[in-house]
Amino acid sequence: MGLCSSTHHPEAHVNNHHHATLKEIRLRLASIFERMDVKGMGEITYFQAFNFLMKSKGNHKQCPDERSKEITESVKKMFNCTRAHSSKQSITEDEFIAGYSNILYPQNLSVIQLDNHLKKLFGDHCLESFPHMYQKRNNNATL
Repeated sequence: MGLCSSTHHPEAHVNNHHHATLKEIRLRLASIFERMDVKGMGEITYFQAFNFLMKSKGNHKQCPDERSKEITESVKKMFNCTRAHSSKQSITEDEFIAGYSNILYPQNLSVIQLDNHLKKLFGDHCLESFPHMYQKRNNNATL
């Protein structure tokens, strides 16, 4: 079975075989950002991103030093591709969404491929709150 042959998905009402729209990508990214922004300040620090990824990504049975090194590299990549100013010590929601949207949208991923890619980047549980976030944000202003 290929990526698009999954029979269960949290958004059963969405056609998962079409290319993900920019709005769908941004809604998912906003949900992930909100989970990382534990203080609700509209920005995430290196420390918050590191803690989030340590909990959500990677092999928890892996050697702690190796795992920490892997997560540190992931956070560095995140900050490098999303910060508007390299001297800043945090990433705003807009920077996060714009940075990853610019990377993901041109790939023409299906919704399922997008979700799998986001899970690879941010961990298997990064989209757990997404269906709720989708409803909440879909009823508000468009992104």
